[in-house]
Amino acid sequence: MLAQRVITAILFGLIIILGIFYLSPVGFDFLLFLIVTLAVWEFLGLFNGWDYQKRAGFLVLFILTSMLTQFLPVLPILTIGVLWWLVAPYFLWRYAADARNYFTSMIWQGLLAALVFIPCWTGSVIINGRFGKGFLLYLLVIVCVTDIGAYFAGRFWGKHLLAPGISPKKTVEGLLGGILAALLVAIASVFLLKSAIVKPSVMGFNFGLLNNISLVMLSLVACLWSVIGDLFESMLKRLAGVKDSGKILPGHGGMYDRIDSLTSAIPIFALGLLLI
Repeated sequence: MLAQRVITAILFGLIIILGIFYLSPVGFDFLLFLIVTLAVWEFLGLFNGWDYQKRAGFLVLFILTSMLTQFLPVLPILTIGVLWWLVAPYFLWRYAADARNYFTSMIWQGLLAALVFIPCWTGSVIINGRFGKGFLLYLLVIVCVTDIGAYFAGRFWGKHLLAPGISPKKTVEGLLGGILAALLVAIASVFLLKSAIVKPSVMGFNFGLLNNISLVMLSLVACLWSVIGDLFESMLKRLAGVKDSGKILPGHGGMYDRIDSLTSAIPIFALGLLLI
């Protein structure tokens, strides 16, 4: 099982990295949209009311809406996404308190899918198109490092559970370890972003001392909220009574299982970059 999980992770990571460096911006945006669309399909499957016909209908609506948003100002879209993720911890807190399902309405569920995934894809398009592939790779790396750092810190030093009613394996020590690991990698990566290795891909960021500090601080906020995205999906899976959102990735579960952290981190990071 572990070997299968590692192999799948390596293959999936290679596809993303090769896509970042060898696909055109439009081609890579399409790859990301395909990933997001698969995640939306799995997301709707976590709610009992969405049979295949309803899920397919919403997926068509989601695709059309996502295409339409590309002709709209990006700041409102990202802002709405960030506002949602600022509210999301409230629902985690309420669920931890009473295990109540606050998402029983199909209208609310459909709106939730739009709030989670449209700003995520829009943010990735903005990062890739306006700031370059180096910044997108940077975000993917620090979110991944946060997850890995949290896993090992929690395994060796974890004592205080972070959200036992939602994810019984996550600990406060793990969270702190993940954020510390992300901080160290973020500081080192800022210098790489400034280097000749990735500089040709950087188009919309001015590397000055204040901006560099702001970038690192923004990265920590995005990594912290990546944990919220992870916990939110864990809550939905508990409500649905399932272990994984899908089976498309052997050893890992579904596509939503792989990008749950990014659904919250990407819009926060993209909006922050635009405002720095």
